[in-house]
Amino acid sequence: MKLHLKYIVTLVITALVCIFAYQTYWLVGLYQSQEKEVEAKIKGGMEYAHFMEMKKRIERLRNDDKGPHRQLTGSVAFSMDEDDDIDQKVKVKKVRGGKIVQSVQTTFTKQEKRSEDDKDQELMMMMSGKLATMVQQALFGKLNEIAKPDINDYDSAWVAKMLSDSLLVGDDIHPLPHQIQLFAGKKVLAKVTTKGYVSSANAKQYQYVVCNEGEANEEKYVLTLEPLTMTVLSQMAGILATSLFIMLILAFVFWFLIHTMLKQKTLDEMKSDFTNNITHELKTPIAVAYAATDSLLNYGMLQHPDKARKYLNIAQEQLQTLSGLVEQILSMSMERRKSMLLNIVEVPMKEVIEPLISQHQLKVKSGERTDKKVNISLSVEPENLMVHADRMHFSNIVSNLIDNAIKYSEDSVKIEIKAFQKAEDEVLVSVSDNGIGIAHDKLPYIFDKFYRVTDGNKYTVKGYGLGLFYVKSLMEKMGGSVSVESEPGKGSCFTLHFLKGKKVKSKKKQ
Repeated sequence: MKLHLKYIVTLVITALVCIFAYQTYWLVGLYQSQEKEVEAKIKGGMEYAHFMEMKKRIERLRNDDKGPHRQLTGSVAFSMDEDDDIDQKVKVKKVRGGKIVQSVQTTFTKQEKRSEDDKDQELMMMMSGKLATMVQQALFGKLNEIAKPDINDYDSAWVAKMLSDSLLVGDDIHPLPHQIQLFAGKKVLAKVTTKGYVSSANAKQYQYVVCNEGEANEEKYVLTLEPLTMTVLSQMAGILATSLFIMLILAFVFWFLIHTMLKQKTLDEMKSDFTNNITHELKTPIAVAYAATDSLLNYGMLQHPDKARKYLNIAQEQLQTLSGLVEQILSMSMERRKSMLLNIVEVPMKEVIEPLISQHQLKVKSGERTDKKVNISLSVEPENLMVHADRMHFSNIVSNLIDNAIKYSEDSVKIEIKAFQKAEDEVLVSVSDNGIGIAHDKLPYIFDKFYRVTDGNKYTVKGYGLGLFYVKSLMEKMGGSVSVESEPGKGSCFTLHFLKGKKVKSKKKQ
């Protein structure tokens, strides 16, 4: 079952929208995942900066020969019990200046028998988490009694970590605008801000607790940053560029598909129109020739030589017309064959074109528009100008151009044919008229097969849309080309470009 074009277009557009929607959904999910990853790295950077700040503080204390020296000590005790379910407990004793971990308790299930290595591994995992945090906070509190934190060291360490992770655009001197504050409860102990930075209402804050967690005098670092949208997008730059490229390719492919389908539909309509027109045109000469011969045979016209000659001339003219139509149709079917051979010879311009002018002037006098005045002038320089071409096809090409100039003109037709040698290896033949001209938006299509310039929804002149296509096809096969210049209401000028020395396939002389 053949689907209507509009349904196919609808299906194609729907498929394209679904693909774009899924791609967008996937990118949004990726953005959210990437955002979480960036935030985790920022928080990890805050922890890293905390360690680096403490390390620098300790190094300064060690290098200070005059300063006070103290020793920080503590103890950790733990026990294991296999009679209860899995649980982890940390007991903390509050002492002056910080916290001391008293004991760590971890348990395992009755059903599972663990080796000593398994127990040690699980204990180490637990200790590297909550226990390590407690020990770290206790150490920070004791260290604060000897030397206060340096927030500038903290800031420098955090910026360096972010730059090493390629998260922030900037450098040590001009980092991404941010603010870092050290709080004790609600009191700000220290603050460092990038020069000129003022946080907006949409700014986001990240906290890292360093001491007295959960208490009124809790100490923590607070980092203030603007939304991470651009940072996350920069991390996704490669994926976004690839996705955009794929979307553009898909959009182009679907557009090209729809464009091709519409073009095929137009071509199909043009073929149908051509078939209708050519059928009508073929019937006319056949009917006239049949009527003339029937009169000769059945009505005694052979007894009157003058009338017989007249009817025979009519039959001959119609058969010539029929032959011309058949020749054009055959040429159109042959033009696709790369093996089509031409009889390329030296063709004398004047000798070929002058008879064509006489034929077209006679055709106008005996045609439907006998009131149309046709004036055709010919200029050939030099007089004996020759061109390398197939004589028969060259004659048909010039005849087509003259015929179009007459068809698409008003009552008074003025046609100028000029043939001259532009360069040593190039000969030009131009056919210009004072006809109705061609609109600029139609010019790119006039050499297409079956294409005809319309007036609204009607064809104002009979034709098949083959003439100019024939002209272009044969000119290319003879190694030349054709160009056109036209202005609506001012006429048209078609120029044939023949290049000497261009190799083309030609028939061998018999």
